[in-house]
Amino acid sequence: MISKTNKQRNFDRHIGRVLRRYRKARKMSMQQVGESLGVSAAAYYRYETGEATIGLARLISFADTVGASIYDIIGEAAKRQFRRRTPRQERIAMLLENLPEQTAKRLEALVIAVAEGRGSV
Repeated sequence: MISKTNKQRNFDRHIGRVLRRYRKARKMSMQQVGESLGVSAAAYYRYETGEATIGLARLISFADTVGASIYDIIGEAAKRQFRRRTPRQERIAMLLENLPEQTAKRLEALVIAVAEGRGSV
């Protein structure tokens, strides 16, 4: 068995996070996505956690299943791979991705006010 490099392991984790975000956005279970890819929910879970590398054919099937572009999925994972966030920043970013637009706008205004010294937390 060929062992993965750290970069490969990290990219698998980033792909997994993107898969999870798209799956959750479509309100699909791991079982549903796994069935559409022809794998068990347990096997699909390994893709989301980065424990296993999802192949190109399955990645294309995943994109079709969630109505996304494979380019968007890979591009988002690549951006995650190369941006350097602390674990706290990453956790906050994940929370922000799921906010309703109106709430995100209000939060943005608050963060700007705090950053400019016009508000407090």
